[in-house]
Amino acid sequence: MSLIEPERLQIVAEEKSSELSSDSPSKNKKQYAPMLFTPYEIDSKPDAKVFRLMPLAVLIIVAIIGIGGIVLWVDSKNPHKNAKTKINNNLDATTVGTVIKNSIGMELMYIPPGDFIMGSGEDEIKKALIEVNKYQNDAERNRFANETPLRKISIKDGFWMGKYEVTQAQWQALMGDNPSNFKDCGANCPVEQVSWDKAQVFVEKLNAEDDGLEYRLPTEAEWEYAARAGTTTAFSFSDTLNSSQANFDGNYPYDSTKGKYIARTVVVGSYQPNAFGLYDMHGNAWEWCQDVYNPTYQNLPTDGSANLSVGELNLHVLRGGSWYNSGFYCRSAYRFKLTPASRSNNISLRIAARAK
Repeated sequence: MSLIEPERLQIVAEEKSSELSSDSPSKNKKQYAPMLFTPYEIDSKPDAKVFRLMPLAVLIIVAIIGIGGIVLWVDSKNPHKNAKTKINNNLDATTVGTVIKNSIGMELMYIPPGDFIMGSGEDEIKKALIEVNKYQNDAERNRFANETPLRKISIKDGFWMGKYEVTQAQWQALMGDNPSNFKDCGANCPVEQVSWDKAQVFVEKLNAEDDGLEYRLPTEAEWEYAARAGTTTAFSFSDTLNSSQANFDGNYPYDSTKGKYIARTVVVGSYQPNAFGLYDMHGNAWEWCQDVYNPTYQNLPTDGSANLSVGELNLHVLRGGSWYNSGFYCRSAYRFKLTPASRSNNISLRIAARAK
């Protein structure tokens, strides 16, 4: 078995769903009632009948306010109390580095419009072949055709993209379960064991929050544009990769020295972000794209939209590499594909969105 083949993906049994437990009210919650009125003398001899009715009126007012307080308290314990609340701040942003947060705590970065060259050129292919030959991986020598031909992509409108891969906590909050194999990694580790089909369900539930954004998986072109962040190198920071820069199999770096192999996911944001402020675009977990897979870029859209009709319609694209793969698979241009029902402990997702 080759040590760097993507077929090393480990498909494991689906975990049982677990219900999201609700918070219990605090026993020490401070209770108070607002002042109902400021008493003052309006008549030196007030009407006796009116005076007798005042306690009853006060009791009624207190009861109404008390009921309202209970309703507000119950609502405050709802994990989605902010659902249906519009994200009003920064949705019209035009500046790189602008960040917004939605109702489940997901942070999204603004990605500006622009042009870029998608795919691998001759120089990168030659260098990548050298890296492949180090490990005598015959299966990979012919894979570069799917990274060609080079083509100019024009993304005319800015969009939002997840600052991090979707975390286990965010998935749990929305879906009510956690399918991840590495649960002990923690709530802020990427959710994994996610199929393309399940990713679509997650997107549907996000859109049901109706917060002013239209959510989806990123298109393949958007993903590479966001990963490159203005660069033309193999990775967003350079033409080399070692285990101090991303979570992958450090035994197989890319034109660099060998390093640590953690052999699992890590907390999102554990490494430096790219120029767009996105973390873990290289390694940690593969990320689904919206597109169906075509083994070449010929006849595909050049406006950044998803390819939904050309190629192998039973396969969808994944990008970014993972903790399980060599540095070769973590390149900005590398493309992988699986069926929409495929799951693995190194497959996650990242969300894209546009303002409605």
